[in-house]
Amino acid sequence: MKITFGDITGEAFAILREHKALIIPLVAAMTAGFAVMDLVSDKLGNFSGIISSVFVQYIFLEQVLSVRSERRRFGSMLGASMLAGLGIIVGLIFLVLPGLFLAVRWALAPAYVVTEGQRASESLSSSWDATRENWLPLMLVYLVLAVPSLVILVGIGFSLGFSGATPGWVETVLLNLMVTVFTVGNWAVVAAAFRLLGERRDDLESLFA
Repeated sequence: MKITFGDITGEAFAILREHKALIIPLVAAMTAGFAVMDLVSDKLGNFSGIISSVFVQYIFLEQVLSVRSERRRFGSMLGASMLAGLGIIVGLIFLVLPGLFLAVRWALAPAYVVTEGQRASESLSSSWDATRENWLPLMLVYLVLAVPSLVILVGIGFSLGFSGATPGWVETVLLNLMVTVFTVGNWAVVAAAFRLLGERRDDLESLFA
């Protein structure tokens, strides 16, 4: 059930095109909301942004993966995100590559929570198994997705650092726009990889049926 870099990017762009009526207002709303929270309080913005992103991702994956859950497991989604986040942070502290590797191997956990109602630990395990042979193309996709955002973020950071100015509303909105675009792009990649792996699994099962 292997997938390639081209498979993932092609499916992710297809998802973005297919759901642009959802994604465009979603990006605008998230950017505006997070910018307001950052302007009011950095700590409030960071905490609220993390929590609200988990809930928004759940709804996003429901729509993109055409799932209608009778019981939404927001707690499992939050738990999976926190467990994965802790592991990734530890990996990044000691060495960057282990952190990136863990991020990729656990990337599909939210999709398993949404589609199969799995608990946090179960979803992380399912994602680990599903990405066993596909972590490298997924990592390449994430790196390509991150580069433009990082360039802009670093550019804004250097310009503010040299000028000694604090971020105004324009810089805050732009920074949050870049983060939101990367975040929603990441969600599209998760949905794309999950779709592709499901299609490969269905094809394999039908072949041996």
